Amino acid sequence: MKKRRILVIIILIIIILIAIFLFFLFYGKSETLNLTINNVNLSTISDGIYLGQYVKGRFNYKVEVIVKNNKIESIKILNQTSTYLNTSETIIKRVLEKQSLDVDVVTGATATSKGILKAIENALNK
Repeated sequence: MKKRRILVIIILIIIILIAIFLFFLFYGKSETLNLTINNVNLSTISDGIYLGQYVKGRFNYKVEVIVKNNKIESIKILNQTSTYLNTSETIIKRVLEKQSLDVDVVTGATATSKGILKAIENALNK
């Protein structure tokens, strides 16, 4: 009887841990997937270094955007993790090439792409 009780407790703990993991995995995903990314008029942006952030659940992106002569010179992800390294590099490349936030997201990484783009938008709208 005691072994059965211990087994039930262990199974309940595992179920609770899985539920907590799934909550944090998906918290903020829907909002991030549905973000509207607004383009920024670079002709109104002064030269400088701009910091921006987007945070919703596990989607946490901080960027540094350098603007010079009404062009985005560089974008750096300040809280880089290996989970979205390729996505961030691809999005940054697209923004720099097009000089616009109106770029295609990375297939299979839509939420990450949109979170990074929103962080860039937030930086340039300060």
